Amino acid sequence: MINWQPHQIVYLQAAQARLFAEIIQVVPDRQMLWLRPLALEKALPSLDSPPRATEPFPSLHAPIQTEGAEIYDLRQGSDLLWPMTRVQPALDLDVIPLLAQLGPESPKLDPPTYVAYQCLYHFMQQIYQQ
Repeated sequence: MINWQPHQIVYLQAAQARLFAEIIQVVPDRQMLWLRPLALEKALPSLDSPPRATEPFPSLHAPIQTEGAEIYDLRQGSDLLWPMTRVQPALDLDVIPLLAQLGPESPKLDPPTYVAYQCLYHFMQQIYQQ
């Protein structure tokens, strides 16, 4: 069993997307983690892969484009209470470049948190279908 700690960065995986989040609190009695979402990283389809009929994570705004991925800033989104067994510890090699791409957190998104809520909603739909 992993010894989860507050401020540790973890991720949830669904299809070709990862939700990176910070542990705010560990709830050992319920085997749950209180998570604060940081970013949703969505892999872009490669040129070799066939087009998909439906896109589980539609582009709701202009995400940060990186080589092979889109990154959605979710730092203004809702917190989650999530089972410990469904998260993985994130590696520094994954998190540091991701946080560098996000840059400093703006005090207020425009429109306020709409994009964050929509991205998180689509991700949660996908993860519950697994």
